[in-house]
Amino acid sequence: MTAQDRARVVEHWIQVAQECEILKNFSSLRAVISALQKTSISHLKNTWADVSRESSEQLKEFCSHDKSLRRELMTKGVVPYLGTFLGDLLMLHLAMGDYLEGSEINLQKRTEEYRVMREMLLLQVAAKNYNLEPEERFGAWFQDMELLNENDSYSLSCQLGPQA
Repeated sequence: MTAQDRARVVEHWIQVAQECEILKNFSSLRAVISALQKTSISHLKNTWADVSRESSEQLKEFCSHDKSLRRELMTKGVVPYLGTFLGDLLMLHLAMGDYLEGSEINLQKRTEEYRVMREMLLLQVAAKNYNLEPEERFGAWFQDMELLNENDSYSLSCQLGPQA
């Protein structure tokens, strides 16, 4: 593939992200954005140079309003990306100690952890109301895809062009 061909593929995935937003499929939206931000994709200088300005701006917008989009979608009953909740829990773990001075339990930390876990559980219960039909052609295509680890993906992308 040429850099222009790869740019069209990147633009296609940005369009997929837009459709995910329209369908309020936040998990898939976040997965597409995360994939486009992986080093093996983001460092392809020639590819990104050929991506349209409109698509690049759309991707930047998705990246910049991730948290606010999550809150907005949660109020509309949409299940957000699980990694966002796990990131919140990790941030709480790293930023706040389990105990205050002495041996007092840090109730503020526990309250915040409870809030995050409660959101996850409420959305899990709401998701049981979803009625999703599998798309057989997509499932077959997806199962046939070759899996690459991060190192293999990066090595392959380095063969495609200079780093950004």
